[in-house]
Amino acid sequence: PRGRWSLPAVHWPASPRGRPWRGVRFWYGFQIARTSWCADFPDPENFVNVFDSQGENNYSNYKNEEFDATLRALRSTGDNAERNKLTAKAEGLLNTDVPLIPFYFYPRAYMKKEWVRGLLPEINDRHNFKYLWFGPPGAKKP
Repeated sequence: PRGRWSLPAVHWPASPRGRPWRGVRFWYGFQIARTSWCADFPDPENFVNVFDSQGENNYSNYKNEEFDATLRALRSTGDNAERNKLTAKAEGLLNTDVPLIPFYFYPRAYMKKEWVRGLLPEINDRHNFKYLWFGPPGAKKP
């Protein structure tokens, strides 16, 4: 029917061409693929460095000289205000070039009683439960 499309099933051999699975995306000439990325350290660079044209995690083969120069500048400064500006610039370039289309976000659901204290938002969703404690609203930590 008009306006409908389908994707054919693709068989992935156990070890294509004797190469590790990580490299599969680089040599199949895909038009669309599903992949994901979770930050492994709390720094905004962690989310933009996967598009470094020389990076091993750049599965989209994205290449933009201005973006790469912005990443180099981001990596060379320790000034947080400047890093935030450079990160915003890098994200702006990605939003203009659109090397990916985000279509799924991992859900996070929390059920917490009002007397549970110390459960704070954490970017990687890894909570150290030794900091939890119980008490009424407004109570000081024992």
